[in-house]
Amino acid sequence: MKRAGMYAFFFVCLFTGFFFCADKVSAAACTTSSACPTETTVDDSLPDDLTQPVIIQKTDPNGAQLSDAELSVVDSNGVVQTNIVTTYNTTTLNLSKGEYFLHESGVPDGYQKAKDIWFSVNPTVDSRNGKYISTDSVQFTGLTEKGGVRQDTEFGKIVYCINPEKKGMPVPQLASISPMSVSDSEYFIVYGNADKLSACWTMYEDSAAYEQKLANLNKEFNYLVNQGYKKLGEPFEGMTDAQSYAATQLAIWATLEPGVRQMQYGFNSGWAIWDNPQNFEFNNGSQIYGQAAAFLNFANLLYNDDPAINTYYMSEESSTDRDTIIAKAKELFENAQNADELANTQYDHYMLYYSEQDGYCGTISEYQNLISAAASSDPITITMIDEPIPEEKEETPKEEKETPKEEKKTPKAETKTVNTQTVQTNGVNTGTTTNMMMWAMTAISALGAAMLIKKEAE
Repeated sequence: MKRAGMYAFFFVCLFTGFFFCADKVSAAACTTSSACPTETTVDDSLPDDLTQPVIIQKTDPNGAQLSDAELSVVDSNGVVQTNIVTTYNTTTLNLSKGEYFLHESGVPDGYQKAKDIWFSVNPTVDSRNGKYISTDSVQFTGLTEKGGVRQDTEFGKIVYCINPEKKGMPVPQLASISPMSVSDSEYFIVYGNADKLSACWTMYEDSAAYEQKLANLNKEFNYLVNQGYKKLGEPFEGMTDAQSYAATQLAIWATLEPGVRQMQYGFNSGWAIWDNPQNFEFNNGSQIYGQAAAFLNFANLLYNDDPAINTYYMSEESSTDRDTIIAKAKELFENAQNADELANTQYDHYMLYYSEQDGYCGTISEYQNLISAAASSDPITITMIDEPIPEEKEETPKEEKETPKEEKKTPKAETKTVNTQTVQTNGVNTGTTTNMMMWAMTAISALGAAMLIKKEAE
């Protein structure tokens, strides 16, 4: 019995030690081997700050904007979201999904307080979020020797590359996205944010400085794709679609920490592509490309070494195109570093196109992560009208005017004095005449009868 107990105890220890050691060996192997399992999911949840622009107008009945009205936007729980003092311009807010009402607490002089106005906010969700598309669906539109525009043809959106790594020519130390979990023949599209960005050169850093770099990069990307060229047929003023696309792409790549660019591509600290028109050398003899050569390398990266584009940008003919693109790219780049400009896109978003990688920079067989402006919500307009205070009518003091009383003379009826005697006389006269006529007629009748009798007698 004792021997059986010892055997049991031995096997328990053996298997416990085996599983404990196996777990440690596996963990150690995962930190040093490229065979580590990759993340299997990518967060496709909606951003917490997905909003819709709301334009607040405070007007009189004629539509003129009123200043000095004190307004509050209150949510359905009675929580004040923001307070506004109006000016002669409208106020634009960006509000998340929900029910709100506009309340007036202070009224401009001469106006009556308006009633509360309820309204609903429903931000637009980009239909690409959480969708898979084939990598074949991303291609250049209108590609000529002067360039073209890269589009996601399935959704009809302009896309930009944020990691120009490609087969046979890996370019380390450029921005990438983590985690990667989809096959290389597909892109998985999600809303972008700082947590989904990583820069390869500091990929394994865990510091406040690194987090700040990602936060800045997130804001700058957001600005560039929303304020840059983002719709076919709507290029920058005085530029073609191809020029507008190239300028925005150049600004995006320039925004990735300039110091991580490899010298052979001209993307060194200070960005030689626009700051150094001529070639020059460091003290150690290493050469930095000048503007023309650096731009040619940029174009080859962008258009996958297309021979026609390479030939064009090696020619003098291309200088006008190149200068136009570089000038606009520099403007976008500098704006993306400006806090006030970044505030303009505070509530805009961008979409990331994920493709698979093995987690190590420079070892990807074919890999391009893309970025695109997210669909924006159409603004809604809330108009609150203040009616003017009615003017009080001033009562005119009544003057006691004595109206002279007119003596109303009752017109005397003309009394005709009828002469009774005359009437009586007329009455008498009238009767006498009648009697005489009757006697005359009787006499004539009697005379006629007598004559008739006499004649018959004869």
